[in-house]
Amino acid sequence: MSTETKNIKMGLTKSTKNTHVYNSEDDDAAIPTVYIKKTGLPKEPPVIIELIVKY
Repeated sequence: MSTETKNIKMGLTKSTKNTHVYNSEDDDAAIPTVYIKKTGLPKEPPVIIELIVKY
């Protein structure tokens, strides 16, 4: 069984009361938006994250 990966770079676009919102830099990305709870990241959230999808 082979494993493929997709790396998606995402930038912080906004923060709400309980979440940070990251959007993909690529308009055709398989995952365009990710919401991460504030408790899951450091107090000062990273400006750019990389999402790795393995399948």
